Amino acid sequence: MTKNQRTFLAIDIGNSNLKLGLFRNYNLIKWTSHKTGDFVNRSKWPIPLKGISRIGLASVVPPVTDTVLKKMIGYSVRIVTPENCGVLSRVKEPQKVGIDRLLNVKAAYHLSKTASIVADIGTAVTVDVCSSQGEFLGGIIMPGPRLWLSSLTQAVLLPHVSEMGLRGLVGKDTREAIASGVRYGLAGAIEHTISLLKKHYRINKVFLTGGGASFYRPLFAFRYIYQPHLTLMGIVLVLRDDEK
Repeated sequence: MTKNQRTFLAIDIGNSNLKLGLFRNYNLIKWTSHKTGDFVNRSKWPIPLKGISRIGLASVVPPVTDTVLKKMIGYSVRIVTPENCGVLSRVKEPQKVGIDRLLNVKAAYHLSKTASIVADIGTAVTVDVCSSQGEFLGGIIMPGPRLWLSSLTQAVLLPHVSEMGLRGLVGKDTREAIASGVRYGLAGAIEHTISLLKKHYRINKVFLTGGGASFYRPLFAFRYIYQPHLTLMGIVLVLRDDEK
């Protein structure tokens, strides 16, 4: 296998989900997603490690990181951190920025070569700004859809809502009303936030990513580039930088 045919594995450990992406020639050829808590108890890897040239791992859950690394004894794993990912942060405490946010910016800049906004809809919603030089300028964090649901349904007398499949705008009972609020209210918050950032920074390009992006994307009126695996791409770009 030549250098240009090497295979890379990217591991993204998030609060809710752990994602693995298999890349060849820096192109994603296979990916899987698992509940982070469930993955810790797995005895076998869903993607065989044989034949993989390099492995990159980024995590926002340190205890899970340690568990995953113990499952990979014998393999060299590149741990990607805010300090070594190759993204310059123009914020107060760069070392405390979530690595997934930096990797999203790294991948967005690789794809666009210009300033952009990255909206990642997951456990939390992050809307981050990438400069025309690929710098991380900061962003906005708000609760993701499940956090919206849990904050409402934990209140006294409000019923539990486990899904947001409602398609109508107006709920006909409390559960439907909560589901509608999470669906359309959060979509509106995201869209308004992006509108403000676009005007303030004079940016037109927007990337949409994250596990919840496919659910919300039909509701957005603004133009965006849908890239569901930006974080995995960012990890592989770090591996590519290492080889330059």
